[in-house]
Amino acid sequence: MRTATLVSLGLFLAACGPAPPPTATTAIVAAPPPASTSVVAAASSVAVADIDGGGLESFLQCDDRTRLAQPIATQAVKLLADPRLHCQGQDASSDAALHCTPAEPLSVYGRRIFEFDLTQSASEHRLSMQVQGDRASLVSDAADETKIAISSDAEGRQFLDLAAHGGHNGERLVFADGKDVNQATLDCVLTVAVDAPSTATAAATKPPAKPSPPAAPKTDASRVLGSGSISGQIQYPSEAIPPMHVCAISSDGKQFSCTRTTVDQHEYRIENLAPGDYRVYGWLHEGDMRVIRASEMRWCIRAPCPPGPPITVALKTGEHFDKAVLNDYAESFPDMPAEP
Repeated sequence: MRTATLVSLGLFLAACGPAPPPTATTAIVAAPPPASTSVVAAASSVAVADIDGGGLESFLQCDDRTRLAQPIATQAVKLLADPRLHCQGQDASSDAALHCTPAEPLSVYGRRIFEFDLTQSASEHRLSMQVQGDRASLVSDAADETKIAISSDAEGRQFLDLAAHGGHNGERLVFADGKDVNQATLDCVLTVAVDAPSTATAAATKPPAKPSPPAAPKTDASRVLGSGSISGQIQYPSEAIPPMHVCAISSDGKQFSCTRTTVDQHEYRIENLAPGDYRVYGWLHEGDMRVIRASEMRWCIRAPCPPGPPITVALKTGEHFDKAVLNDYAESFPDMPAEP
């Protein structure tokens, strides 16, 4: 009886068998976040191609007219992502500006670029750079490299018309004095065409014609009077300073103004100068040295110090320059203008 009970218990346990493994559950994995669509991320991919292609260098050389013509928002995408620049927006108006400073040395016409601004309006797109060196030498170097003649507008500002260089119609380089000492401003300016109104609209809104004013009297182009002036000391290598005929003559030779000094006069002043670049010469009426000029001062260890190059005075409307010192023999000089 005991044996039968044990056999029955064994058969029951065999029928039950081992317990089945637990049912596997499928883990729920969170979906990855969507790819970033930020402006900076998009700009990074664009900027890499731009850097590899030398786009920034061409843009700062004013050679990329297509890029200068793009909306400022499009240009900002590239400039903000460029690791060679630190850029930031200035305002949110329609004439919004982007200000950038190089994080590594960048140059134009062999001169270091300190900073630049990008601005746009309805009539023009402008890239304005602060570069190393004075304005007069920058103008000369740019003209030599581009082989374009220097032009001046009605206010005396000098520029190069790039329409004669590579077919860039409406584009020009404009030069001005810089924000700081030994700096100059170089602007790449692209004029934007504005749609003209229809003929019917223009005729309907055209004001009645006014009578033409009488013609202005003709004047000698070489003696256009202005409101600028130049002055300085007379450093003559003798105890007595002879009388002189001192003149400021423009770099193109078309503008000049003169004054007459007397014996032992230690300073001079020249008035009525129009805007432009001038050099100052003094013609003597006695002695062996016939002409002296205003030259830059140089420092040296042992006197006498050799004189520097002649001073070129970049004069604006109504400006007065008081450091053109007559201090050097002039080996070459222009013809003496007429006595004042």
